[in-house]
Amino acid sequence: MKNFFAATGLLVTLTFSSPVFAAGALVIGEPKDLADGFASGWSVNQSNEDVAQARAFEQCRHKADATEAVRTLCKTVRSFSNQCVTIALDIEPGATGTGYAIAPTKAEAERTALENCRATAGNRGHACRVINGGCDGTAK
Repeated sequence: MKNFFAATGLLVTLTFSSPVFAAGALVIGEPKDLADGFASGWSVNQSNEDVAQARAFEQCRHKADATEAVRTLCKTVRSFSNQCVTIALDIEPGATGTGYAIAPTKAEAERTALENCRATAGNRGHACRVINGGCDGTAK
């Protein structure tokens, strides 16, 4: 019985002393004219906000389908914890729609990102699609 309590105590100590990975960030490089491209980066389940931002910036600044000018526009939209992030774009040629969202659930983030894309795409809103996203920490 003594060994049981010792093992249980060790397990509790390890569980509560291990790092919690629940830091995320969204970085966007968005020009006035989407013909130049669109750059984005997101990171979830990182050890802290600085790491999450650094990884998201790295993705945004190396986006292959965006021009160098667009990649230099990359800036942090927001850091977050235990939330989901989604990016939606108008996927047809001549695209004008972009949308992104951070929300408590994946479904809510997707819905809001698509709404934001449709609002900027005008009558082309039917072409908006979720292109990327993920959840941080305990968010689902």
